[in-house]
Amino acid sequence: MLFAAAASERALIASIDALRARPAPSPAILRQLRADHVAHLQALEAAQGVRNGSTPPPPRVSAPSRARLRALEQQASTRAATRALRLNGRDAVLLASISACEATHAELLT
Repeated sequence: MLFAAAASERALIASIDALRARPAPSPAILRQLRADHVAHLQALEAAQGVRNGSTPPPPRVSAPSRARLRALEQQASTRAATRALRLNGRDAVLLASISACEATHAELLT
């Protein structure tokens, strides 16, 4: 479950990077969203015992629209919450907090 969550974070980072590469509204919000996702990825990797830099880089994706990024954040929030329900302890708490953060991201993108 944590590996899938880490892959989801990498995909979100890639989407934000692609959007930031072109003129986009609210660059400060995108910077903060990216920083949050990097922190999520680092926390997930730490929970898995993965050493920094030993995971694959984010995939290359085309730049989503702001509305599409909002949808991606909402989907990621739902997936993280669903994964959290299947776990317990620290891992469940980690995924639940990531889910809450991603729900906040979706609201920021409205």
